[in-house]
Amino acid sequence: MPDARFKLHDVFAATDRVVTRWSSTGTLTGVALPGRGTAHHRFDPPTNRATASIA
Repeated sequence: MPDARFKLHDVFAATDRVVTRWSSTGTLTGVALPGRGTAHHRFDPPTNRATASIA
């Protein structure tokens, strides 16, 4: 994705865990991704979440 953009919306931390809420956009080029549409189309999935534990 030559025009890929990643946006961090929120970061929450408590004791030994960190949670982020993020989103990404861009234009697919080359081979299409399974379930993501064909190549050369806008890629704009819903907001994502990630959780990590800190040891």
